[in-house]
Amino acid sequence: FPSHDKSAVEGEESWNHPYLTRAQVADYLQVSERKIVDMTAKGEIPAVKLGSGRNSAIRYRKSDVDEALSRMRIG
Repeated sequence: FPSHDKSAVEGEESWNHPYLTRAQVADYLQVSERKIVDMTAKGEIPAVKLGSGRNSAIRYRKSDVDEALSRMRIG
């Protein structure tokens, strides 16, 4: 039987969810969470704010992340 890396399988499954956390987006794009914060602040990747105040959760629609990537394509 082929061996399976459980963390990789779980990570891939989490990418299939329509809303992702900042950490999941960073993992998906293979960049730092700080880079995702910067890209969000610049409007390069749209985010959804859940709740109000400083402790609001931020989520990213995977379809928005994919669309943003297609706009950044070189060539």
